[in-house]
Amino acid sequence: MDPNLGPNPSYVWRSIMEGRSVLKLGTRWRIGDGQSVSILNDTWVPGLPVERPNSMVPNVLDHGIVAELIDQEERTWKEELLRSLFDPNEVETIMDIPLSLQRIEDKLIWTESKLGVFTVRSAYHVAIIFLEREVTDMELRNLVLKLLWTANVIPKVKFFNWRPMHGFVPIRSILRSRHIEVEDECCVCGTVSLGFVVRNGMGDVVLGGISRVAGVESVLHAECMAIVFGMESAWEQGYNQVLVESDSMVAIEEIGKGKDSL
Repeated sequence: MDPNLGPNPSYVWRSIMEGRSVLKLGTRWRIGDGQSVSILNDTWVPGLPVERPNSMVPNVLDHGIVAELIDQEERTWKEELLRSLFDPNEVETIMDIPLSLQRIEDKLIWTESKLGVFTVRSAYHVAIIFLEREVTDMELRNLVLKLLWTANVIPKVKFFNWRPMHGFVPIRSILRSRHIEVEDECCVCGTVSLGFVVRNGMGDVVLGGISRVAGVESVLHAECMAIVFGMESAWEQGYNQVLVESDSMVAIEEIGKGKDSL
């Protein structure tokens, strides 16, 4: 995915390179053993603006791979190392990435469809986003301002929309840039509640639990995490033969695929 355009590219090669840009925008690595993923150059952290950390201590692990951040024996993130390299928000986001108990290979997935499978329709939407990004920030800013001031609305509405464009609305990012202590996290951060119930053969409830987790990307992700939460809790209580029921057929089908699941 990293060839050069070259000094005199043909139309076909230029088109392929443009298509590569769209593919890069719509893909992300699902972490397995971390051996194939660059810490700084690949997208692998859902929930971060560019899906990779950018606060890392200079010259440390510049060419490192994600495997160096994982305790391969315990299959957990090296929290102490993470906190020495990244800011707290990035650390929490990285640690929200689940790690398989098995050493599976990293997998490049398509993020724009529910099951991580590439489709032409989803690629079209990504291509539109890519083309929109081709417009420079200044061009876009000038265009928005022009549309704002020529809009057929009352002046106070224009002024209300003008304020955030000039940094006069105290959103968290602006407050932090002015050294005011506020939380980094967005108030709409993907935190969800999970719950499960375990019943015996007679239908009696023998175990239940609830939990709140962050870093959830989709409804399917939440459904799978709830199933894992229930299975782990049942295992801890000594139940080693369980029948899983869920209202998400997609989640059940994906779990049934094992390591081939996206």
